[in-house]
Amino acid sequence: MRIKIGFICIISFFVLFTNCSKKSLRINRKPLVHLLVENSDFEEEGSWQISAPMGYNKYAQIQIDDQMAHAGKKSGLVYLERMPGKANEMVIHAWMQTIVDPPKGIPILFGGWVSAWQGTVVRIAIEYELATPENGQTLFSKAIEIEAKDEHFTLLQDKLILPQNTIRVCFLAGIASTGEAHFDNLFAFVEPAKMQEKEFTTKQE
Repeated sequence: MRIKIGFICIISFFVLFTNCSKKSLRINRKPLVHLLVENSDFEEEGSWQISAPMGYNKYAQIQIDDQMAHAGKKSGLVYLERMPGKANEMVIHAWMQTIVDPPKGIPILFGGWVSAWQGTVVRIAIEYELATPENGQTLFSKAIEIEAKDEHFTLLQDKLILPQNTIRVCFLAGIASTGEAHFDNLFAFVEPAKMQEKEFTTKQE
């Protein structure tokens, strides 16, 4: 009987130690990639700014929403009931964040999860300014733009390489039409070396 009780105690200690070890590993595990944007899931206040014309709150809503999310409990809502100015003018209303110390000369993946009303023109973009104007322009953009087909959360992503003379970079996620869109788990990060190597190998074959 004593041997049986002792065996049970040993097993219990081993299970407890294993669970604690797993928990410790989860807590100390580093993220797979370093995100260049903060609060990408909108779970907290701050980090994001709003890019929209003055007085936008008379015809639009741009706010953190706790009624719908791809993961977690919140998302970034952009809703427009009408467009300001001319009827055919597409004015972007978006969440915006400056990327601090942007990496240059290497591939950056960017995008996020979007749920939008059918027909809403959704736009996720990286805008960057160069120190030396090219063709009389200083501001450039690499954008993902789609017209939503349904309200299921969809992953949108693309990549770009910032020139060495880049001096300012912004991440934007918004809409360029009337409608509604929820943004969640937005991201921008340096493409891992293994992914770059795989892509290069595939192209050479």
